[in-house]
Amino acid sequence: MTRAGALFIVLTLLFGFAAVNTGNNLLYLLVSAFLGFMAVSGLLGHLNLQRVVLNARPGQEVYAGLPATLDVFVANRHRWLARFMLRVRVAGESALVPVLPAAGQRVVSLPILLPLRGYQKIPEIRLESCFPVNFFIRSQRIPQEDDFLVFPRPVHASLPGRESAGSPRTDQITGRSGSDGDILGIDDYRSGDPLRAVHWKLSARQDSLKVKKQARLTDASVILDPDDFSGSLEERLGCCAYLINHYCRLQRAVGLTLQGRTLAPAVGARHKHRLLSELALYDQD
Repeated sequence: MTRAGALFIVLTLLFGFAAVNTGNNLLYLLVSAFLGFMAVSGLLGHLNLQRVVLNARPGQEVYAGLPATLDVFVANRHRWLARFMLRVRVAGESALVPVLPAAGQRVVSLPILLPLRGYQKIPEIRLESCFPVNFFIRSQRIPQEDDFLVFPRPVHASLPGRESAGSPRTDQITGRSGSDGDILGIDDYRSGDPLRAVHWKLSARQDSLKVKKQARLTDASVILDPDDFSGSLEERLGCCAYLINHYCRLQRAVGLTLQGRTLAPAVGARHKHRLLSELALYDQD
């Protein structure tokens, strides 16, 4: 209940007492109008929260103890009536949706902070509304059954007993197309190909430009093991998480060894997520 709502109730009670004491019909009518307004506003406020569905999921990778965002999808399942003045509240943070059109959807982002790694429950989500007038705030709890994975908090580290993170190592040749390795073949020139890749002698004998397709040089792969680092378990897992992110940004193949089980080095967002997931669930029941 807002201050305006509390004042409205106090005025209604005062007019009610005055009507009973004086027997004035006008006061009775005024009190009846106030009570009718409260009943209608309560019904409209109740209906305003009906058939509104919330779904939440992290807007990015979530690391333990670091700020992240939670994307909340607010959907109106009513085909003809819009919803108004909806407020989504999660863990003390809130966002307002002024108008939610019929059969429409809005997305609001709220900050969250989770201290532990592993599968975590989404914090309690409440849907509130002060519609139609800002007298009473109606709310309901929206249960969320899905869990989401929280990765270990990254801890700045370098490879123990070896080179510092990001320093050069022996190059390896991959089969992926590049511009700094052995020649894989000759192909027609396409828009975007660098001029230094043009095979000028062969192009002079042809009616079109030809380019050299070369292999791509890459750094040697890295395999991380939490046991190679010092500190508590969470700190060692955080060191691995930091280096996984670091090498993935460099497009350098990285793998992981956990309790004698090795995940082969690779690159790519899916592989990175797999490695971080293994760290998040390590030594958890």
